[in-house]
Order: sequence, then C-alpha cells, then structure tokens
Amino acid sequence: MNWHLLSPHAVPSGPPLNLTAVFVDSTSLSVVWQPPPETERNGVLLEYQLTYAPNSSLSDITTLIVVGLNASLTQLAIFTVYQVTVRARTSVGTGPPAMETARTDSTGERAMVYISMTLAL
Repeated sequence: MNWHLLSPHAVPSGPPLNLTAVFVDSTSLSVVWQPPPETERNGVLLEYQLTYAPNSSLSDITTLIVVGLNASLTQLAIFTVYQVTVRARTSVGTGPPAMETARTDSTGERAMVYISMTLAL
C-alpha cells in the first residue's frame, strides 16, 4: 500500500521581509526584499506582486509581476514620494503586503556618500 501525504497550499500568511526602496537618481528607485519566513509561505512561492504609486495620487497605481527578489522602477516623477508594496504569491493567491515609501531625487544625480575619518596617533 502506497501513501502519499500532500501538504495543503494556501496564500502566504506573512509578508516579504526587509523591503527596502531607495532612490537611484531623479527618476528611478531600486527595490529589494527577502521572501517571507519559510513557516509563513504556505507553499511554493511563484512570484511577487509589486505595486507602486505616488503618495499624491494613490489611485495612479502600477503593478508589476516579479520573479526575483528585486526590481528597478524607472521613468518616475522627479522629487516625488512613492508608496511601494510587495506581496508573495503561491498557486492559491497573494499574501499580505510589505510596505515602504521612498522619494526620487530632485537633482538628477546619483547620491554621493562622503566618509570623513580622523586618525588618532
């Protein structure tokens, strides 16, 4: 007699982890995240649903389907705050969102970080 035990699939019960959205330049954001904890995936993760919209017009939502753990958002408005959400999806449906806000830059230049060190002798 052969027995096959199949675990039931469901929508993820937890959101993606460590969602980060940072500006790249005046019209682009870089978005990265990690999968939900394994105990909250409830099946095989097939893809992620990423949505974004300017805070000033949350009805102007763009939705992307992403297979990996990052996305580049381009052709955005200059010096604008965006609301970004990411949801994991199994064969049953999408789970709860991770949310982040980020602002595009106003200068059109990449951010430069300057480090100053003082050495004590």
